[in-house]
Amino acid sequence: MKGFKALLPAALVGTDRSGELAGVFGQAAGGAVAALLAELQAQDGAAGEAGALLLRAAGVLAVCERAGFEPPAAPDSPLAQPAAPETRPALRLPAWQGWLRRVLGDAPRPLQHQALRTLAERGWRLPAPLLPAALELAAGDVALRPAVTGVLGEHGLWLAAQRPRWRAAIAAPAVASLEDWEHGPLAARAGWLRHERLSDAAAARDRLVQALPELGARERAELVAGLASGLSMDDEHLLESLLKDRAGDVRRIAGSLLQALPASRQAAWLGDQLAALLQRDPAAGWRLEAPAQAPAEAKAHLVEAVRPKHESLGERAWWLYQLVRLTPLPWWTAHTGLAPAELLAWAGQGDWQAALLRGWRDAVLATAEAAPQADWALALLQHWPAHLLGSDRSGVQALLPVAQREWLWRVRLAEGKGALSDLVSEILGACALHDRLSPDFAAPLADALARQLAEDQLGWGSFWRQSAPALCALLPDAALPRLAGLPRHDGQLPQLQDTLAQLDVVIGLRQALTTLPNASATP
Repeated sequence: MKGFKALLPAALVGTDRSGELAGVFGQAAGGAVAALLAELQAQDGAAGEAGALLLRAAGVLAVCERAGFEPPAAPDSPLAQPAAPETRPALRLPAWQGWLRRVLGDAPRPLQHQALRTLAERGWRLPAPLLPAALELAAGDVALRPAVTGVLGEHGLWLAAQRPRWRAAIAAPAVASLEDWEHGPLAARAGWLRHERLSDAAAARDRLVQALPELGARERAELVAGLASGLSMDDEHLLESLLKDRAGDVRRIAGSLLQALPASRQAAWLGDQLAALLQRDPAAGWRLEAPAQAPAEAKAHLVEAVRPKHESLGERAWWLYQLVRLTPLPWWTAHTGLAPAELLAWAGQGDWQAALLRGWRDAVLATAEAAPQADWALALLQHWPAHLLGSDRSGVQALLPVAQREWLWRVRLAEGKGALSDLVSEILGACALHDRLSPDFAAPLADALARQLAEDQLGWGSFWRQSAPALCALLPDAALPRLAGLPRHDGQLPQLQDTLAQLDVVIGLRQALTTLPNASATP
């Protein structure tokens, strides 16, 4: 064992238990480096602390290893073709390169998204030195991939193709082509599949069927999800076969797509199970009993007979919850004649409220793309029992239009119900990167945040050091002055002062973005 790693055992067990350091150094290096370590030990002598000597030796070896790094041999394959000619200029203006580096480095995600989109809209691409940072950003954040891909230019796309981690981070092209399906990365193939589904759903389905046997689990899941575009009963047979797929994600996606088809055989089986549990009493209304045993053929319909050990529901409630979660939501209103809000109120009067509410919430989330249920989402949010569903409503809130979400948030802000941190957490969780809050809602929200900052009520919580700048990135330009230059004083906690400084940085970056010139107007 040579090099830096040879010092790790001594560092872990302690220098007093690892024997003579000279022996350790001898294992770590040879030749001139070993002589250098010996000299280092001789300089410190017996008076030197062994731990400090070990750390100095580690520093020497780390520098040596970096200086002597030899890259692995290139694979025996033809050199990559040169990048295609660029069609847009790179933003090489010195002041903007520093600005971009800061945005890509540590700005809140909504600001990163806004900056990249604005760059593309004004005709620029990223300069070459910033391409690795942008590709790393895309590799770690799926939601940012389309915005990053839009400013890579031909050289950025070429660079991404040279490394698997970056190649997988490229978003589907804005205009997909058959070439993307045949030779592109997974995102590009998914993009073409969704595109073709809208014009010729049957041809896209046949193409997917032919490809499935050659695909890995992740690829199957990604591409099967694309069937949500143009979903119809013609897809039923394929989706039923995918309920037996060996990958759990594929089975789950197939089940959620069948859930968006109320006329499917899967939906009919689930409806029959629930109908047998529901009885209408002329005097008392609907009565529900949970299954006394796991339904027959449960596994074939994605119902697990064995309750997980961590599950808080009892066994019968667990079976009921799964039936509710998998059943199309329209079945409930059609079978009972009750609206979503009435069903939620009815559930609160019985013994199975937790199973019903969890099942309905998860059904709303599962069918969000293929069969959105805005009436169910709104009813859930207006009757949200936090003790059963938890405090995080952002996933369901995200399914509502921004205006409807803001209406709910505005009511809570005006009534002063709950902590401001809870409200901000929901806003950050529910808003997409491209969302912007309306001026009418942003103004009182910014004022509430500024008031608490001025009164030092936020304290030193790490939540605000990240969330206040992120919220600032979602505000419209008109609301930014309400948070700019908030007063400092010596009595403030350092963490609060750091939060205020971060707010000013984000506001400054956003204000600079408004002055970005158009590429066509720049010499």
